[in-house]
Amino acid sequence: MRMGVRPSARQLAARERHAAISRAAWRRAEAVRAVMLAPECAATECGARVAQRGHLMCRDHWLSLPLELRLVILRSQAAGHVRSYQDAVTAAVDLIDNGRVGL
Repeated sequence: MRMGVRPSARQLAARERHAAISRAAWRRAEAVRAVMLAPECAATECGARVAQRGHLMCRDHWLSLPLELRLVILRSQAAGHVRSYQDAVTAAVDLIDNGRVGL
């Protein structure tokens, strides 16, 4: 566009349509990426996709953990205590991998 020349109404409408199509295409692509990159269950042999981002394990493995351990994981994550969170997650994965909790 040259300086000092205003775009016509048709040009403005075309830009608006293009922007709307681009936004919709971007949202669709993001939705596909979110599904494709969805994290998997932290249990070593499981590999199931978790229900949504931010979940550590699939529902079955999460509910198989003792309530106390689940609470430690949730509280340490919420408080930002990285070391205690890592320790609790390691303990949870070890429990599942060693078969000490059943499904």
